[in-house]
Amino acid sequence: MANVAGAGYGLNENIGDAALLVKMARVALLSPAVILFSFLVNKNESQANGEKIPFSLPYYLWIFIGITIVTSFIEIPKEILAYTKSIGNILLTFSMAAIGLKVSFKNLWISGRMAMGIGLIIFIIQIALSLLVVAIF
Repeated sequence: MANVAGAGYGLNENIGDAALLVKMARVALLSPAVILFSFLVNKNESQANGEKIPFSLPYYLWIFIGITIVTSFIEIPKEILAYTKSIGNILLTFSMAAIGLKVSFKNLWISGRMAMGIGLIIFIIQIALSLLVVAIF
């Protein structure tokens, strides 16, 4: 989420808002997918073991679903939304900093030289193709 927001808002506020909207829609669709897959996995395990496995979801998913339901039926005042947006921006900044501070390039290089090399090759190909498309059009 932080990467999408950083990239979008790095260009301008409208693009950042659109990027977050698309990302949040994808996140929102994860809830039904997790519920469905959890149900299917528990059902298959129950049939294999002959025991009934209780349905469970992570607490944060229950909170997300609850907030979604509440905000669907109750209009939140604009003042509160502005306040939560400010808090969200601050927390997003902290999460982006945490992602950046957590990266250890030494450990990354030691553990994934081949993956980094492949990533670098793909990055160079993408840049070359982008420049080619820009030059042609």
